[in-house]
Amino acid sequence: MQTERIIKVVVTGAAGQIAYSLIPMIANGSVFGARRIHLAMVDLASVPPPRRLMCDNCHEELPPHQQPPARSTPQQMMEGVRMEIVDSDYPRVAKVSIHGNDDAGMSVALSGADYVLLLGAVPRRAGQLRKELIYANSKAFEVIGRQLQEFAPTHARILTVGNPANTNAWILTRACTKIPIRNFSCLSRLDHNRIIGQIMLKTGCSNEDVEGVMVFGNHSDCQYPSVAHATINGVPIQEVIKDDAWYEELTPLIQSRGKEVINKRGLSSAASAAKAIADHVRDWHFGTSGRIISMGLPSLGEYGVPRGLVWSYPVMIDETGVHVVQGFEMTEACVTQFEINQVQLETELAEAEHPDWTNEIAADPRFA
Repeated sequence: MQTERIIKVVVTGAAGQIAYSLIPMIANGSVFGARRIHLAMVDLASVPPPRRLMCDNCHEELPPHQQPPARSTPQQMMEGVRMEIVDSDYPRVAKVSIHGNDDAGMSVALSGADYVLLLGAVPRRAGQLRKELIYANSKAFEVIGRQLQEFAPTHARILTVGNPANTNAWILTRACTKIPIRNFSCLSRLDHNRIIGQIMLKTGCSNEDVEGVMVFGNHSDCQYPSVAHATINGVPIQEVIKDDAWYEELTPLIQSRGKEVINKRGLSSAASAAKAIADHVRDWHFGTSGRIISMGLPSLGEYGVPRGLVWSYPVMIDETGVHVVQGFEMTEACVTQFEINQVQLETELAEAEHPDWTNEIAADPRFA
């Protein structure tokens, strides 16, 4: 009997919170079913030593007992996660490996990779301007894109999670030109799931009862969540939820949900983000069976979005690939929201020092 090939899944930012919630879902079969997996965990190859505290009066280093406790390095944290995976006896885990994010580590991690889940990004420093953060991430993702170009197979599927997710994914498509353009995606499934969660909260229905919710545009506070074509048990949502205030409040609620989680928890979304990543990758792997989901993709011009911009669309996935679901009416409000998102994404590209991005796309045969 022929043995199925092991699926290799690369997770960057593997020492972080989202990865800690996501990895058990990958390991227990929630993402790839009965297929066995090789989990390749990647994080910083090295970190600078912590700054030692000094005495304010004598300007000498404080004694050890007055220093803050040492923090585990990313490599140590990944080793701890690997120990937990072993201790959990997951039958579908064929191998777990740990790698640094330098070329030496990534050359091994990306070799033979089927899925590359980029959870990490450059975090915002105190006092840092937004445009400075976008520029810093663009440089970091140029490195990752080059590593994908050099070390990853052409069939690899790439998911960008770290923010600004759409622009980070765009940077990858510029630095890695050998991988098909629709093998790149960014996460908008968390926003999609948040809409469904609000519908469930309002009506008491199951998530399986809800179809046709959509997220358009950028993964930001400008995103355009839409329930205009949603149904609950096959019934148009407008016939089930007859509450104008609920519809008016839904868009700003979804747009600001991430910030609200941070305000309450003191940390960004982790468990819900991990669940959204698992949903995204599972549907990418198995297909959506005719259901609509939301997924950030490089635009091929659908709904008038300029080619190349990484844009959240309603999609269906089958054995032939990812297909943007077209034909939904563009209302005046929808056109306005699209324009807002396009301006924001183009601004991000300018801040990432790609102001001539349209010519870059025009020269890419994948958009021909």
